[in-house]
Amino acid sequence: MLKRGFQVFGALILTAYAWAGFAGWEMPGNAKKGVVAAGARSATGFRAYSFWTGGK
Repeated sequence: MLKRGFQVFGALILTAYAWAGFAGWEMPGNAKKGVVAAGARSATGFRAYSFWTGGK
């Protein structure tokens, strides 16, 4: 009986997680969406020429 209860509980958790993802729901503290890191804004920053060429 306990095993069945855990299965039902797990199924409910997975269903809620899938629904939240489908609905686009996020935690209120998740404010980093769309924010670019400081290093990515500079000319020699994120994935610059030296990154792709291996520093040659």
